[in-house]
Amino acid sequence: MSLLLPLGLLGLLSLVVLFIIYIIKPNYQQKLLSSTFVWKLSLKYQKKRLPINKLRNLLILLCQILIFVLLAFILTQPAVPDEQKLSSKEKVIVIDASASMLATTRYDDEHYTRFDEAVDGVIDLVGKTFKDDGKLTIILAGTNAIIFEDKEISADMYDVVDTNDNAPIGSEMANRTNETENVTKLFYRVGADMETAVMQRLAELKSVCDDSYNPLACTFGSADIEGAMKMAGDITTENPLAEVYLFTGKKYLNNNGVTVVDVSRGAQEVNVAVLNLRAELDEGYYTFYADVVSYGENVEVNVDFLINVNVFGNDAEYVRPIEASFNRQLISGEVTTVIFDTNGPDRQVSEYVVAYSSASASIVFEGDAIIADNSVTLYGGVKPTLKVQYASPKPSIFFYSALMSIGNALRSRWDIEIDEVRGEDAVPQMSGYDLYIFEHAMPTEVPTDGVVFLVNPLPSQQTGVSYNTRLPNELGVMLDRTVAGVDKNLIAPDTHPLINYMNISKLLITSYSGISTYPEGYTTVMQCEGKPVFICKNTADEKIAIMTFSTAFSDIAVSFEFPTLIYNIFEYFIPSTFTQYIFDVNDQITFKARGTELELQSGGKTETIKEFPKEYVLKQVGNYTTTQTIFGVKNAITESFFVKIPADESNIDLVVDLMPGSVIKPVPTMTFDDLLVWFAAALVALLFVEWWLQSRSRI
Repeated sequence: MSLLLPLGLLGLLSLVVLFIIYIIKPNYQQKLLSSTFVWKLSLKYQKKRLPINKLRNLLILLCQILIFVLLAFILTQPAVPDEQKLSSKEKVIVIDASASMLATTRYDDEHYTRFDEAVDGVIDLVGKTFKDDGKLTIILAGTNAIIFEDKEISADMYDVVDTNDNAPIGSEMANRTNETENVTKLFYRVGADMETAVMQRLAELKSVCDDSYNPLACTFGSADIEGAMKMAGDITTENPLAEVYLFTGKKYLNNNGVTVVDVSRGAQEVNVAVLNLRAELDEGYYTFYADVVSYGENVEVNVDFLINVNVFGNDAEYVRPIEASFNRQLISGEVTTVIFDTNGPDRQVSEYVVAYSSASASIVFEGDAIIADNSVTLYGGVKPTLKVQYASPKPSIFFYSALMSIGNALRSRWDIEIDEVRGEDAVPQMSGYDLYIFEHAMPTEVPTDGVVFLVNPLPSQQTGVSYNTRLPNELGVMLDRTVAGVDKNLIAPDTHPLINYMNISKLLITSYSGISTYPEGYTTVMQCEGKPVFICKNTADEKIAIMTFSTAFSDIAVSFEFPTLIYNIFEYFIPSTFTQYIFDVNDQITFKARGTELELQSGGKTETIKEFPKEYVLKQVGNYTTTQTIFGVKNAITESFFVKIPADESNIDLVVDLMPGSVIKPVPTMTFDDLLVWFAAALVALLFVEWWLQSRSRI
């Protein structure tokens, strides 16, 4: 027993007070009375009871002494040290499962990776821990840190990890908290009774850590060390004596109390990597830049370029590959940029590159530690073509200028071709375009293979011109009579993508036709005097926008809002599938589509996406290809992008300043079991006994 507040023993001084009270307590005094018979009789009985009274008084005194002693000890806060709550035998083991852990040694035919080395080290530590009757937790720090435990983890505790053999190309980001199938079975704070299961799972880790993505193996991206250390911190908060181990190939200058086990093999590892590839258009010709590096030692390598050049002939377009190779001496740790100038004096090829379907830069190095970072492929040299038809008997310069401006702004994503159909007798095409704009003159039927934008149609009762001004009957949209001579502001009843970045309330119109009736599925975008003047519909089969006022009777055309509106039409109805062509593993991509569905292909697997926009986290290294079904036409658009290993993961000599999410271990303090309850119970019992003895003395 320990006394947490020894000064409480000063309470024993109360015993002195008790003894003083007993010393000065008055004794019985002998008195002479006139008659003694009654007193003699009383004395007779008193003498018979004297032995019992002396014993009772002695017990009362003893109880009172013990009461004061207990009160004094209660003031000292007595407790018993609890040696069972803290244990230095508990281990928290974190395994780095990043791409750098895939590194092998030079000329290693068995493909024994850093990850294999780490797992073997963990197996040894697990055996020692269980032999000492300790507990352990194993955390795999991959894309998301997960804890090995012997029960299924609910989705609201940690990220759900798919262990299906048909694992997806990427992880879908939408509402994963409802998933309950294929939940990883893991181990958490287990003892020696789980040794067989732990050893079996660790052996499985080594067997699945190969060149294909598996959630229980290495990723091709960066490790979630911060998340792993946060989980470890939760355990060390409960048990500050628990030891935290990190098995990794990276070096940490400040490990903040974590035992870092280095599984790198030093000079036996050399990694040569292509970190990035980009293309720049200069004077109509492309120049390619490849960033390459070596880690571990200085090496001499050949950097090989392969460009699939698009050649545009008189009759047809075809693709012709051209190759170039550059010998470079790489200094360890220094990034070297290799330039392939197709228009320069040392371009090595006779073909000028004005367009390309794909370009790649690669390195072949014998004994390379990580093979997956030896090449990068770049797409986007040929942009998808968007064909726009603008038809109007009285064409507006504002429309053509806005289309040209947007075509220039989106040239990195689209090759926009604009055809004009002018005059009252001109006949516009009803197929073959991605965007149809009809101003003043309306088609009798709506094109079914593209977006249709109808501008300034007139009510049927106000026709009288030589061309058709009425909306096609199939739309089911009816207009009121034209209101002229007004000076009213436009109003947006609600936010909508078509009016992003626009200040609608400042726009004025002087003539318009209100929309009186429109079918279900249309959305009101703009109003004037409470009547819809701009509506739209965006479904898989119908993409239509109707604006019932002319640019000639509004200040929209002379403001920044008009080209912004045209830009929003492209973004809303004809979005780019993605906006860049090279990603890192674990980057998030947002897929958008113009049609009903999109197929995503990579590594021999295909996924079909039918809801947009769809957010994914890219897991695999390599080429990804998307194909879209638009207005019933399958594979109408095919686009590709490339996913590479993050640059830091190619650095097998990486030194990190500070352990992210470091484990903060509280200062270990002795814990105690409180004895106040027991002392209080004894005090109550003594008070009761003392009271009972006092009551008996009065009988």
